[in-house]
Amino acid sequence: MRSMLILRLVDITLLLLLSLMAAATIEPEYAEPPVSREMESLGHVARPLRVAITAEGEILVPETGAATLPELAALLAGGEAPVEFIADRGAPATLLLACHRAARRAGRSAVFLIKRHSP
Repeated sequence: MRSMLILRLVDITLLLLLSLMAAATIEPEYAEPPVSREMESLGHVARPLRVAITAEGEILVPETGAATLPELAALLAGGEAPVEFIADRGAPATLLLACHRAARRAGRSAVFLIKRHSP
C-alpha cells in the first residue's frame, strides 16, 4: 500500500515536470553570450612592446636592436601600448628595477617574464 502511494507521487511529480518543461520554452535568439565592448570603443587592439634583457645586462628592442636605459626610456615615452619585458634568469635585478621604473614613468603597464636559459 505504501509503495503504491510513493509511486503515485513520483508519477504526479514527473507529469508536473513535463508540463512545466513544455510550457517554458527557451528561444535561442534571445540568448546572447557575454561580450566585452571595451576593445570596440578603443578602435584597435594594442600589441605589447616586447623588450628582451639578457643575462649580461643588454637591453634588446625588436625595432632598434641593442639599447641603453635612456634610449629605452625615450622609446617608452613615445607610445601607449603595454610593455612585455622578457628577461633571462641571470639578468641583473637592478636593471630589471630600472626598466620597471622607466615604464612607470612613461605611464605604461609592464609585465616581466623571467626565462630560464635553455642549453
